[in-house]
Amino acid sequence: MPIVTLTTDFGTADWFVGSMKGVILGIGPQLQIVDLTHGVPAGDVRAGAFALAAAYRCFPRLTTHVAIVDPGVGSQRAALVVRTANYFFVGPDNGVLSWALAQEKVLEVWRVENRELFRQPVSHTFHGRDVFAPIAARFSRRHEFEADAFAARHAHASDLVAALVKLYQENASTLTPDPLHSAFYDSHPPAALRVERLLAGA
Repeated sequence: MPIVTLTTDFGTADWFVGSMKGVILGIGPQLQIVDLTHGVPAGDVRAGAFALAAAYRCFPRLTTHVAIVDPGVGSQRAALVVRTANYFFVGPDNGVLSWALAQEKVLEVWRVENRELFRQPVSHTFHGRDVFAPIAARFSRRHEFEADAFAARHAHASDLVAALVKLYQENASTLTPDPLHSAFYDSHPPAALRVERLLAGA
């Protein structure tokens, strides 16, 4: 089951965290949400960065980590998605992801500007719910990997890999599409990622 972790300074006394979870599950009901912490001191980006960096590696590979400590909410600061060799990270471009990323091999960084991906209308003060939650949910649609793993347990992974490659080739699909576009718009993960996961479990 795909995992999304949440690190915020929202606390747990109000409805903020619950609203984020509702948006995530509305887009990806199969996702498992884990609260890393919501006790970061308000606006303390360094404390949020430390919490994320201290804990993110405890989670399985391809977990999506969302960190929202965002004193610049409503400003022109960017919304980022970062793909590393092991994880995905989602958060504002204010340094809250930086300590974790310093420990990772960063493969790609995207600035997300397409408002069609956000919950509408976008609040000026709650980007955690309206911007980052939907981004994380859309980026974590990896339930097809579970189906591939199930199939691999009842057949040879090499046969499934060959079938996947043949399927994509015959349908004139690229094996390596743009990862960001694929994550948000395609109904299936890219063939290359499916093959990688199958071979890793072989």
